This record gives sequence, C-alpha cells and structure tokens, in this order.
Amino acid sequence: MTGAPQDDDPDVRRLRAAHGPLFDAAVAIFARHDPLALGVADPAAYLPEIETILDRLPDAAGPDDVRQIVHDELQRRVDEMAGPEMIYEAIAEDLFDAWSRR
Repeated sequence: MTGAPQDDDPDVRRLRAAHGPLFDAAVAIFARHDPLALGVADPAAYLPEIETILDRLPDAAGPDDVRQIVHDELQRRVDEMAGPEMIYEAIAEDLFDAWSRR
C-alpha cells in the first residue's frame, strides 16, 4: 500500500477535515503495517477502519487501549481472520504516538 488517499474522494475530504494531520498519519501507519496483509496499492483500503479507530481514540488511555480498538475494528471487518489482539501491538503504539503528538 503506497501513496495517500486522493482528495477527490469525499470520504477522504471529510476525514481530513475531521481529523487533520492525524488522518494522514493513520493512513501512513496502516500502509506501513498493513495489518490484514492486504498488500494493495490503494491506501483507501483501510478507510472504514481508520475512520472508526480515529473516532474511538479519545477513549484510549494508552497503547493497550488502542490495540484493543484496532483489533475490534479489524475483527468487525474480517472476523476470525483478524487473529489475536496481541499482533496489533506495533500498530497500536504507532497510532497512540501519532494521537499523542496531534
């Protein structure tokens, strides 16, 4: 997964307006980690999950909470294929770091 979602997508515009630079940081984090091993070139592949994760970040007290949020949202998408929560440790730490720096 490479590049950034295009501004001509109304969902991307809405998410950028709502979350500012945190949205682009989350897209880059998902591209780097590719948690479901989609291996797709379209960075919009994870937009539904990124949106719900960003909406839930204010409830997170730390990376452990973010890990649970990431797992919950990916499990909604792919059910058991999401695997155990612990495999999302690195993406959770990166997301929490981005959230903390916003």
